[in-house]
Amino acid sequence: MNRQKLKTCFVGALGIAPTTDLESVSFGTTDGWDSVGHIALVTELELAFEVELSPEDITELTSVQKAIGILGQHGVTFDN
Repeated sequence: MNRQKLKTCFVGALGIAPTTDLESVSFGTTDGWDSVGHIALVTELELAFEVELSPEDITELTSVQKAIGILGQHGVTFDN
């Protein structure tokens, strides 16, 4: 459930295709994930997972794997 929610956040915030392999999505290399897309993604994640990301979290958020780790620090769990 949370993986699908995560994917929905990335697709909505960055405007990527729902069929995109999320493992290949990263800041600076994915079209749409620029500074504006980054803020949109942070907002989507905070709303969807009901968390408040710290400035350090926001800076470290550079890939889907990092997003999973950051959200995990806020108590969000992901099934493998």
